[in-house]
Amino acid sequence: MENFKNKIAPYKEKFFFGKVYEVIRIYDEDFGFFVVHKNPDNINEVFWAVNDLEDLKRGLELAKQDFSGFIFRYGKEFNQLMQDKEKIKPWGYRLSDIHVGFRLDLGKIAKIKPNINIELLTLAGIDEVMRLDYSMFDNFNASREELVEMVNSKSDQVFIAKEEGHAIGFIIINDIHDKQCFIRNLGVCETCRGKGIGYQLLMFALNQAKAKGSKSCFLWVGYNNKVAINLYKKAGFVQDFQEGEAVFSYFF
Repeated sequence: MENFKNKIAPYKEKFFFGKVYEVIRIYDEDFGFFVVHKNPDNINEVFWAVNDLEDLKRGLELAKQDFSGFIFRYGKEFNQLMQDKEKIKPWGYRLSDIHVGFRLDLGKIAKIKPNINIELLTLAGIDEVMRLDYSMFDNFNASREELVEMVNSKSDQVFIAKEEGHAIGFIIINDIHDKQCFIRNLGVCETCRGKGIGYQLLMFALNQAKAKGSKSCFLWVGYNNKVAINLYKKAGFVQDFQEGEAVFSYFF
């Protein structure tokens, strides 16, 4: 990402968030800068920087000429996002998902004692967590490389809930030593839901982050994922209307 900072800096609108993985193609045009890369799900994703929506449309048309499929994300404050998505949809892209941001002041969280077994992920448990992750989520899954990095990292942690020696849920929390930590993912296997496991995992991870110096926490959640939203609200999260993200896809 550092390599692209100077290229994208002059543009008013951009989406260059997250890691750039295997770079497939770069379009360095006079109206914008576009990078097609393979994301962790092995899907072509377009990162982009432009000055207006019409320039974004022009750049995506270039990608359509060279690729039979890709996704791109569009981020804005929530209310503006809901308006702009209606302008983008007629371009011929499918609106795959909308993510909304939620934020929590860690000074206000409750301290609970879990009644389930929660452990820190080790290298030996990565395969099991990957199977859980891919069985529950269709995209933006953590790769093996990422999980290995997290196990060896001081700032990222993965906690797993276990029952009879088997992983039944997990939570990934990043930047745990920063002022604001980030929950990347939280999931519980389908047969174990409704038992409060997700809530206990969440509260355990948040208290760990607080103990290590984090003051607040941010996360993304699907706009229509009411079960997850209710869980986060129960923990004290509130929607941050300055944050919104739409995921669009194109497959010929």
